[in-house]
Amino acid sequence: MKTVIENINWTQIIIWLGGIFIACLFLRGGLIKLLPRLRWKGSEISLDPPQQPTASQPDVQTAADRLMRAFDNELLVEQDANIRNELRRDNLLDRLEAIPILIRHLAASQVAYAFETFYRTIYGSQLRFLEFLNQQQTGIPRDTAQPFFDAVAALHPQVYSGWNLARWLRWMLNSGLIREDNGVLQITVRGRHFLAYLTNLGLGRNLPF
Repeated sequence: MKTVIENINWTQIIIWLGGIFIACLFLRGGLIKLLPRLRWKGSEISLDPPQQPTASQPDVQTAADRLMRAFDNELLVEQDANIRNELRRDNLLDRLEAIPILIRHLAASQVAYAFETFYRTIYGSQLRFLEFLNQQQTGIPRDTAQPFFDAVAALHPQVYSGWNLARWLRWMLNSGLIREDNGVLQITVRGRHFLAYLTNLGLGRNLPF
């Protein structure tokens, strides 16, 4: 009686694997896509049909192309090349280990962009209130913010015409610089790092309004 190993058609297996290897030379990532579809049954090898994207599983390549087109200009392409060169220098290009590194750098870039936007849009009175919150050991009652708003509204009645405390606080809440829990206001981690960002860059605190 022949063993299972003797029954396997090794010539056919070698032909199959050779064909897959050659295809992978022309189609980047082809082997990775083919391996999950390989099925063994005795000495026979077959391929399952490719999985079709569904509404809950979008086409990955289409999504990637869409995200790339959203940031497609000459300067970004140049910086893209610089990043790839850095990864290649550290032998990280096209390696999975590069993914968390790139995500962390993207997070830092997004935070820096948000902080720069905050600095250009925050009012001086809001910044002073944020600094006041940063000095507190715990949160403060919402009513404690009322004098901050009343003082600046009295100084700039035209700017703050029709405003109230809720509207004055809303921008800081929506920006994630402060939070409110059951009527208690408290600075957030983002708010503290925003103030540290201003200090580290030497940005002035004497903003209008």
